[in-house]
Parts: sequence; structure tokens; C-alpha cells
Amino acid sequence: MPKKSSGSGKEKKVPATPDDFIDRVKDAYVDGALAKDDEKELQDTKRRFGITDRGSAAWAAGKIAEAEAEIKRREMQAKAYVTDAERWLERLKWLFWEALKEWARSNLDYGKRSVRLPTATLAFRDVEARLEVDDEEALKRWAIVECPYAITTVEQVLMEPLKDYWAKNNMVPPGTREIRAGENFSVKG
Repeated sequence: MPKKSSGSGKEKKVPATPDDFIDRVKDAYVDGALAKDDEKELQDTKRRFGITDRGSAAWAAGKIAEAEAEIKRREMQAKAYVTDAERWLERLKWLFWEALKEWARSNLDYGKRSVRLPTATLAFRDVEARLEVDDEEALKRWAIVECPYAITTVEQVLMEPLKDYWAKNNMVPPGTREIRAGENFSVKG
């Protein structure tokens, strides 16, 4: 942390400036304090970083907004990357799936259901017939009339009456926890 001379020969600690914030944020000391979850060490670490003026506040808020934007960018990039890999898989299956299946069937050892290759195993297994739901609403409408025993009702706790009870009786019901009123703070880029 930078030190400033007070004129008395003693060194006085001053908060970090935005120029050296980034080095300190990446500091192993911060990571160590967070990993230990030691309240005193966490508070000591936080004191190393000071928001002292508009510049340091703008810098810190900008870094938070930048990190949030980077997460969104990476999520989109990952989604595009996965989509590209899925397309590649679809192409490969379109080209080779049926041919591999046919080859495997003709190369099974007697009584075996799989062929082991150096790069993968080609295997057959029996699958029972089943139903797969494509349109749940259409299925519900049909089942109510034709197969009512297939319809169930789900019990759930309604929050509005629960909140009224909590407000009236000032009692937190078992299975819940109170989140105290306050203000929400956000940083938006």
C-alpha cells in the first residue's frame, strides 16, 4: 500500500489509487482471505482497497460492470461454441451413423452386443417402448376427459397467505427464512 509522509517522520497509510487497484485485486492475498473465510482477515483485506473519490469509485464500478459484461460475452461465446460442436456432431451422425450401425451388426462376435474399436465402442441395447410428451397442454386436455386417473394435483404453499400470516403473527414458519428489508445495490455498465 502506498505510504505518504506526514512530516513527523511516521509513515501514514493511504488507500490504494485506481492505478494500482488491479494488481491488488488480483493479489493472492485477496484470494487467500476469501478462501479462509476468516472475518478478521476478510475485513483487513477489504481495508487495503479504498474508494476515496469519484475516480476510484468510477474505476471500481467500471471494473465490476466490465466483469459482468465479460461473463455475458463468454456465455454467448460458449453457447455459440457448443452450438457449433452440436452441428458438427449432427453432420457426423448424418454421414456415418447408419453405416456404422450396419458395419457393427455385421461384425458382432457370436452372442455379443458390442464391437470394441480403439477409438470407441459400438453397442446395441434393447429399449422398451415408451411415450414421449411433445405437447403437454394437449396431453392434459385429452387426459382430463379420456384418462382422468393420469392427472394429479400438486400441493404447494401459496406465498401470499403465508406472507399475511407472517406479517400478522410476526413468526417465521419452519422451512422458511426471513430476508430483512433493505435496499438493493447494483452496478450496471
